[in-house]
Amino acid sequence: MNKNNLGRLNDILFEQLDRMNNTNLKGQELQDEIDRADAIIDIGRTIIQNGDLALKAALKKSEGFYVDQGKDAPKMLEAGDPDENTRTPHR
Repeated sequence: MNKNNLGRLNDILFEQLDRMNNTNLKGQELQDEIDRADAIIDIGRTIIQNGDLALKAALKKSEGFYVDQGKDAPKMLEAGDPDENTRTPHR
């Protein structure tokens, strides 16, 4: 089962919020958590933007946009991964 989903992203964001709320963090430890939070926010924002684009492409496809235009949807805009089981893992 794929654990990478918006629910997990939400959990990670709240876990980071809990770490940032630790009043014992001072100096470099606090700066490290701030830096980590910034990175998590940037990655989370990108994940959400990609999901939004996939949703928009799926909606256009369901509305017959590509069929009406006489062409297929670009593969990079297809939601899901039909080749997921045949793909080799990244190394």
